[in-house]
Amino acid sequence: MLSLAICTYNRALLLPRALDSVAGQKRAPQEFEILVVDNGSTDQTREVVAHYQLQDSRIRYVVEPNPGIAQARNRALAEAYGEYIA
Repeated sequence: MLSLAICTYNRALLLPRALDSVAGQKRAPQEFEILVVDNGSTDQTREVVAHYQLQDSRIRYVVEPNPGIAQARNRALAEAYGEYIA
């Protein structure tokens, strides 16, 4: 399995473009997951992800409240189901 991590902070307006791009991959659900790590956003990031989750079961959402890209990436590593992560 491949885990694709999208670490984000207050990028609700840009997130749909990223999710559309990765969700367009033609892989079976058991081979590919999309992990959105919200690094404490205060915008509509959660709502954007929830909308996409209704359309694609491969999308998972986790919150990393400690600020910083390193913390978000470490959370992605801890949460990922895949053998490989990008």
